[in-house]
Amino acid sequence: MYVIIKEYDLAIDDCTVSLRLDDAGEFIPSQSKLAYLSRCVSYVEKELYDRAIEDCTTLIDSKDGVAPTLKDLGGAFSALCASHLGNGSYDQAIEDCTVAIGLADAAAIKAPQLAAIYAARCEAYMGIRIGERAIADCTTAIELSRSPYTYRTRGWANYSLGHTDEAIADFDQALTLEPKDESAHFGRALTKYVTGEFDPAIREFSWLRDANGSYAYYALWLFLASERSQNSGDKDLVAFATNSDADDWPGAVIAYYLGRLSSSDVFALAQDAESENDEDQLCEAYFYVGQFKLLTGEQLEALGMFKKADETCPDDFIEPAVARAEVRSLRALPE
Repeated sequence: MYVIIKEYDLAIDDCTVSLRLDDAGEFIPSQSKLAYLSRCVSYVEKELYDRAIEDCTTLIDSKDGVAPTLKDLGGAFSALCASHLGNGSYDQAIEDCTVAIGLADAAAIKAPQLAAIYAARCEAYMGIRIGERAIADCTTAIELSRSPYTYRTRGWANYSLGHTDEAIADFDQALTLEPKDESAHFGRALTKYVTGEFDPAIREFSWLRDANGSYAYYALWLFLASERSQNSGDKDLVAFATNSDADDWPGAVIAYYLGRLSSSDVFALAQDAESENDEDQLCEAYFYVGQFKLLTGEQLEALGMFKKADETCPDDFIEPAVARAEVRSLRALPE
């Protein structure tokens, strides 16, 4: 099957043809169930979550009168779990993951796949800030499969909870297993930043910039870490800015850091009426303006910005954990 060899576009095309035959009465029901499941899984891998949800729900509903096998149900609920997680529907993801876990034995779900389900539920719990359940699920995932994915997922959970030592240990383990794991490098870089270890953070952000030079947030974080370590980050940011547009978020933040826009301009661009992500951009504007206020010694203003970032940013964003750490640090300063 094309899904097994990860040829997801071909799998989608093949399954679509099969399901057309099913509509014409030329396909047996058990094969149509497999086609729906395979196409659902392929859509998940392509991050086409709404289409995946439609296909897996069709399989589960079984309006053709033929009940799906327990194995098919386990696969469908596992894919629904991943789809709702990808869409940010965390409560529904938790529900689907829980059903998939309950079907694990009957559906003969193998350990690596079951580990992925537990890790997905861990991420969903973090999305609604139920930290202890998240850590418990991620730990179970690691016990089932010691993989870069399970370790880095628990690393991100520990990062979000402010468990910096545990986060570093998890990211280190993930990178031991897969040295080029970009997500684990990013997590370790941010955790080093939170703990004030700016030189190691610079090394991580530099690696990330070299690995993916088009990702604006790596450029931003490299600038911030450099400035916090008393090294100028302007040169790298200027180089990145030559290929970026202030109208493309977070281009406005980069322009602000380089003195080309004011903070008012940043907030105005963040709330662009034509953007579907204006609320997310606004939360990031609070955070990144707060970081710059901190660099320029405007601690009271920075404190206010970090509080707003923590209040407004979605729970699965990277910024709130840093914002909370900055608030704690600023409150600990003498009056």
